[in-house]
Amino acid sequence: MKFRAIALLFCFGVCVPLAAAEDWSTPARQLADKINGAAGPGSAMALTFNNASSLTPSDLADIRLAMESQLRTQGTRIVEPAQADVEVRVTFAQNVRGYLWVAEVPHGHTQEVGMVEVPRAQRATVAGSGNAMVLRKTALWSQEGPFLDVIPLEMNGASGNALLVLESQYVTLYTKQGSGWDVLRRFPLDRVTNQPRDGRGRMILTSLTDLSVYLPGVVCSGPVLPLLNLGCEATDDPWPLASDPQSSVKGFFSRSRNFFNGVLSGSLGQGRTAPPFFSAAQVDEKSSELWLFDGTDGQIQFFNGSNLTPAEISGWGSDIAGVKTECGLNSQVLASRTGDWNTPDAVQAFEIVNRQAVPVSGAVEFGGPVTVLWTAPGGTTAVAIDHNLTSGKYEAFSLTISCGR
Repeated sequence: MKFRAIALLFCFGVCVPLAAAEDWSTPARQLADKINGAAGPGSAMALTFNNASSLTPSDLADIRLAMESQLRTQGTRIVEPAQADVEVRVTFAQNVRGYLWVAEVPHGHTQEVGMVEVPRAQRATVAGSGNAMVLRKTALWSQEGPFLDVIPLEMNGASGNALLVLESQYVTLYTKQGSGWDVLRRFPLDRVTNQPRDGRGRMILTSLTDLSVYLPGVVCSGPVLPLLNLGCEATDDPWPLASDPQSSVKGFFSRSRNFFNGVLSGSLGQGRTAPPFFSAAQVDEKSSELWLFDGTDGQIQFFNGSNLTPAEISGWGSDIAGVKTECGLNSQVLASRTGDWNTPDAVQAFEIVNRQAVPVSGAVEFGGPVTVLWTAPGGTTAVAIDHNLTSGKYEAFSLTISCGR
């Protein structure tokens, strides 16, 4: 949660860097002391954590437990935001020297900031399964109103000169004309009514003559060329969870909500049910198929087709997507970070090693919350859409991973 605008920012305390970063208990205790000193004894406190560093989810879980334990020892009660007297935001950043832990504590009309600097040990610079990877974003499209999905196309032998854009009521085919875009065809989606407030949708393209569009309660299909022409049917058929059109793994989307209800179908489902989830990602683990479900309760679940296992992963937002590359383990997960609709977002690449999420790239920053993160056709890249808090526009980006620095 973002704090309200403040008139003054006051930093309390100057910390002494630690000799080693392997033991998080000392800096966790130092920062907890600063938080309690600013908030006062006996507070009912809500904590939110924002990871803008290469700390692993396992490290973050250890740090959080250590901080909460120290806060409780001094009489602070850790509660949900609705019951809190004070809401404290803790951000983990890093520079060339190491990590910087920053706690923001509201104090009247000001906000006090406590900082602890933690030198980075060799083991904390996680390299995953190989060399560090680079996650890049490339702008694809922007417009004033919201849209749900976008697919770059290759037409007339040139790549990137056409674009499919999905809105809640239309699919539009744009073609590149100089430095701008022209509407080649805008097709209204029949039978699409009463969409949820924060609706979602997805396009699956297998060829220029085979496009499928999924919206809550509606599936449309038809060719893109020679003329974009779709037929729509009111149905609750499940949506594909993978970008590969040959994959039979699907999930049922809640018609009046913005998430999957947990009922699965296809080779992975076989009548099984997962907790309701916002998004899913497929990864490879020891030559077997493994899925991650990002639940509406904020928990990540592993599913291998027979067992559903809670994952010890924290710091992820509600959007994840799997990609296959030539880097590392050849299979990565892109994940947004925790935050709210008034907070700039970021996406980072991870690999799953022994059921742990290991960061393998730096985070790519966005100008606002990420509203969509889908694996793109082909499975080697992803599409992210954000709502830029400065311009107010909705923006689409292609996310790609390259090997090495």
